[in-house]
Amino acid sequence: MGEMSEELRDRMAVLETKHEERHRQTQGTLARIATAVETIASNQNKMEHLGAKVDRCCAQSAADHDRLSVIETRQSVLWWVLGVVTAGVVGAIIKAWG
Repeated sequence: MGEMSEELRDRMAVLETKHEERHRQTQGTLARIATAVETIASNQNKMEHLGAKVDRCCAQSAADHDRLSVIETRQSVLWWVLGVVTAGVVGAIIKAWG
């Protein structure tokens, strides 16, 4: 009977040790999961912030593109007017000498 009690105590000690080890492993896993969740939340916030920045840049780029189109149109008109005026002046000079 004493031998069985000793064997039971040994088995209980082994089971307690295994239980404690599993508990430590579980706690470590839970800590890693918590860290991963915090990292994901942080990265999501960063992505939202960067998404907003990209949206602002796209809007600014579209506005700049519109302004550039207007400037290019004005430049084309000015070159056309300059060409017409230059042709008229050259024509008048040739007519005056001719």
